[in-house]
Amino acid sequence: MKLNKIWGYGHLFGFSGVDGRNRYYDDFIGTLGWKPLEFDFNGREWVKIFFPIKGRKSFRAITGDMVDAKTQSGDFFIAFAGADTLVGYTPVLPEFKSRYKYNHRFTCGVDVYFRGSNSYAFYHKKMENGLYKFVIHHSVSWTLARGRALHYIDIDVEELKKARYDYFKQMPKCKDKRYESLYYKAISTNKVNVHSPEGKIPCRWTTPDRVPHRHMWLWDSAFHAMAITTYNGELAKDALRAVFAMQREDGLIATVMTPDDCGSTTQPQVLAWAVWSVYQKTGDKAFLQESVNALDRYLTWDMENRDTNNNGLLEWFTEPDYTDCKCGESGWDNSPR
Repeated sequence: MKLNKIWGYGHLFGFSGVDGRNRYYDDFIGTLGWKPLEFDFNGREWVKIFFPIKGRKSFRAITGDMVDAKTQSGDFFIAFAGADTLVGYTPVLPEFKSRYKYNHRFTCGVDVYFRGSNSYAFYHKKMENGLYKFVIHHSVSWTLARGRALHYIDIDVEELKKARYDYFKQMPKCKDKRYESLYYKAISTNKVNVHSPEGKIPCRWTTPDRVPHRHMWLWDSAFHAMAITTYNGELAKDALRAVFAMQREDGLIATVMTPDDCGSTTQPQVLAWAVWSVYQKTGDKAFLQESVNALDRYLTWDMENRDTNNNGLLEWFTEPDYTDCKCGESGWDNSPR
C-alpha cells in the first residue's frame, strides 16, 4: 500500500466525520504549511503549530488526518484523535505562533495559550525511547483545553496509528501501481471532507473543501457520492440523503447548503445520475425508492422556474455584472463557453 508521501502546502488536515463527531461551526481544521511539519489552523483566528525538527525528513504517509515521518532526530507521528485533539510523538517539542498576541499560562504541567474564546493546550511526557508523547487540544476555554490535554495524554498512540492505516488497507486495491499513491490520496481527501450529522442534516454529509468552501454543495455532493460508492456504499447514500434533507418545501434544492440554511439558486440536474450510480454499485432498490420523491419535486421545480419560454430547455440563472465568475447556476465555473 503506497500512501501519499509528498508534503504539499494547503493539504487539508482535520478530523473526519467517518471516525466520529466533528463540527461545521467553529471547525478545528488545519492545512499543511509551507515548511514540512508546519500546520496552519484556520479557526476564529489563524494560528500555526510548528515542529522545528532539523535535518532531512522522510515521510511514510501524509493523509488528511495523520502524518508519519522518519527524521534525523527520531520518529515523528501526529494524528487527530478527536475533532479538537491532536496526539502523537516527536523528537522536538512544537512551537506555537499566532497573528495576534495570546495570553500564556503554564499550569499543571500544561502550556496553555488563550485569547478570548480561543484556547490551545500543549502537554507532553518524555518516553523511554527519548521521544516526547504530546497532546494538543483546542477549546473555547483554557481550563477545558487544559483538562482535555491531561485526559488524552494516556491515549494509545500506536493503536490510533494502526486504525488510521487500517482505513486505507480495507479499501479496494489500486489496479495500476503508477497511480497507487494518487488513488489513496483521493480516498484520503474524500475522508477528511466528511462531516458528521449536524443541525437539519440528519446524516453524514460532504463538502468539497473544509477550508474555505466548507458548505455542502449540490453538484459536489453528487460527484462525491459517485466516487465514494466505489468503496463505501452507505457513505455515498448519506452524501445524497443529506442533500435531500435540505430540500425546500417548494421542491428547490439549492446550490449551497449549511446545517441550518440554504440558498435560493440551484444547479443543473445531476442528482438522479448520482442516485442511479449509487444503485448500480449497491443494488439497493430501497434507496431508489426513498430518493424518487425528492427527485420528482426537484425536477418539477426546475421545469416551473427555469423554463420561462416553455420550450422544454432549462435556462440557468447568472449574474452578468458579477465579474469574478460568469457561470451562475450552470456549474461551469469560469468556463469560456
